[in-house]
Amino acid sequence: MKSYARKNVKRAGATAAIAAALLTATGCGYIHDQPTKISYDASDGVSASVGDVEANNLLVVTNAAQDEGRLLGGMVNNGERDASVEIDTGEATVQVRVPADSEVDLSEQEALVDPAGAEPGALLFGTELKSEGATTSIDMPVLDGALEQYAPFVPGGSDYTPPAKPTAEH
Repeated sequence: MKSYARKNVKRAGATAAIAAALLTATGCGYIHDQPTKISYDASDGVSASVGDVEANNLLVVTNAAQDEGRLLGGMVNNGERDASVEIDTGEATVQVRVPADSEVDLSEQEALVDPAGAEPGALLFGTELKSEGATTSIDMPVLDGALEQYAPFVPGGSDYTPPAKPTAEH
């Protein structure tokens, strides 16, 4: 009798140890979302969907809030009909036509926002995207020509001047 009881105790102990090891190894996944499942904008702009159109990496480049700005990003129309997307910053409105089942790269066309509406480094809060009766709201970033990939798109040319490099003093 004693040997049977000892075997059960050993099995129960081994089972408990294995269960503890498994819970320790996978416990975080049980109570914590996997980071790879979290959707986020991996670039400087923001993304949104409105109707059949997906807007990706939207941002405005300008020198100042009162100056003209240029809308950059891309739009993909997943629908079977052409779509017109209206981007309303509250200070200016831009219309972008996106053909059916295709995409538009805004760096290849001039979508101007006049005035830009916010200083570089700020957000255009409550920017509305409207298409086919659908509306969505985003907070769109405003940048200047400090990043060289955006400098050619600043209307009238970028005013940004990089700071002087520090010199070593002896």
